[in-house]
Amino acid sequence: SAGLIQDSKNRIWWATHEGLFLYEKDKTTLFDRTHPSFPTSHMSWVCEDSRGQIYAGTVPDSGTKGVVLKYDGTNWTKWHEADVPGAWYSKLVFQGDTYWLASLYRPYQDGGLGLYKGIASSKYLRNYNTDNSGLVGNSVVDMAIDGNNVLWLGTYSGLCSFDGSEWTTYLDRKTSNNIEWIIADDPQYVWMAVQYSGLSRLKKPRL
Repeated sequence: SAGLIQDSKNRIWWATHEGLFLYEKDKTTLFDRTHPSFPTSHMSWVCEDSRGQIYAGTVPDSGTKGVVLKYDGTNWTKWHEADVPGAWYSKLVFQGDTYWLASLYRPYQDGGLGLYKGIASSKYLRNYNTDNSGLVGNSVVDMAIDGNNVLWLGTYSGLCSFDGSEWTTYLDRKTSNNIEWIIADDPQYVWMAVQYSGLSRLKKPRL
């Protein structure tokens, strides 16, 4: 997941277990559980949308729910909260007016709430999981959108892609298929960090 970004205003943000840090104009600011909008200091990722708004995801403390926080340049607000205690959103990506939220749930291997799709103008989230879609696993760790607008998803059950209508699963018998991290902006390959198996790459199919 993206724990470190440089935003459109050249500010540096990084998510840590001690909170969310902001570096701007030679000054470092820490946002943690002492801030009224932050339920915990344990942060998972940070990202920016096309309007320059910042989003950050928390990892829940015991018995709590993970949240996504939104920063409009002045204030932090709670944007989304996970459905059940122990669950959290592991990644957020934007695709035009649509956004995708990946989810994790303890225990990582056995649980998971799948993938959520939302529209910028609505709070409603549509859920995709292994029962109602071609999603290969319900514990979605990382995701990315490539130059062909295809959504790639790294799960603890393998890699899959979604082009808006069709789901495709990619499994490698030589690895654990526990995908921890993916990059899809290479025009030819999807690159993956695979748990216990190092770095892998998949040649993209021709569209």
